[in-house]
Amino acid sequence: MEVPPVRHRRALRCDVVTAFDTWVRDIALWWHPDYTPDPATFRDARVDPVAGGAVSFTCDATGTVVWGRVEQVERPRLLVHTSVLGQPSEHPTRIRVELAPSSHGTTLLFEHGGWHPSLAEVRLKFGEWPLILDRFVALADSRA
Repeated sequence: MEVPPVRHRRALRCDVVTAFDTWVRDIALWWHPDYTPDPATFRDARVDPVAGGAVSFTCDATGTVVWGRVEQVERPRLLVHTSVLGQPSEHPTRIRVELAPSSHGTTLLFEHGGWHPSLAEVRLKFGEWPLILDRFVALADSRA
């Protein structure tokens, strides 16, 4: 049984470089603490934008938790990383963030795929990606 990816598209007013840098450098500012291991003590989030780099959260209660590894980065248009956020580490999924120039600024194509068939139920809890993506768009567009 194939489990389809979660896909979203967003239009941003900012340019591609600003969008990419906001995604990578400022993830701690736009990521919602509720989507971390311990929201009450969330302190930081980071993306190390090199192949093999860590995608991580830091909370006072849990320390730093690596929830993904960068597989591909082509600044400023593409970032692909694995994810074990909210799922078993033996079946990582893949998050793809593609940014393209457009007449309005930038188009974000977001995909969270690579779902193992045993994770079909887990995938359902990722229906809140739009809330997270909207926070990203708001911050990136504030810099346009």
